[in-house]
Amino acid sequence: MFGVLYGLTTVALYSVLIRAGMPGFYDKLLQVPLLNLSVILLDRLAGSPLLQRIDPSAWGRALVPRQRHVAYMSVWAIAFAAMSASGYLGDRHPGQYVPFWQQACAADARYACEDLYFLQDGYCEDGSGWACNELGILLTERHDNRGRAAMVFERACGLGFSAGCDNMGALPHLEPAQLHARACVQGWPT
Repeated sequence: MFGVLYGLTTVALYSVLIRAGMPGFYDKLLQVPLLNLSVILLDRLAGSPLLQRIDPSAWGRALVPRQRHVAYMSVWAIAFAAMSASGYLGDRHPGQYVPFWQQACAADARYACEDLYFLQDGYCEDGSGWACNELGILLTERHDNRGRAAMVFERACGLGFSAGCDNMGALPHLEPAQLHARACVQGWPT
């Protein structure tokens, strides 16, 4: 029950935080103190006749505790392997890259522009000139916040950002068409 409530409140809190203009990563923390305080109530609920029918320990009463433990761990291992095989866990998910969120934002996907904002803002705070520049564009075009955009553009210039750079360093000897072709290959058509 604790895990189910944690998962449901994480999803709900993410939505609430994003709508309030706050970073969504607090969704994993805010409910923990309240859930910890509710453990006694959850234990009482788990012992109620209504929930005894779905008690996992009742399913394996014929097994000795060690066998039951192996059975539970096997179910979790299979579930984790299935999630890993889906490609939505780990470093291979496209949602960790800026171009994914730029495309989603351009397509007006729900909360995509907010996710893009927080991703670029984090990179900008870490000292990335290109992220500050992209954040300034986003603030200007999507959020109509020209004051904040001006500060972010100024930071990009202070970090040495120029249109002839990419994550490999300066590329001053490339012609504009070559720069554009290289940017398109990397997923940066704009």
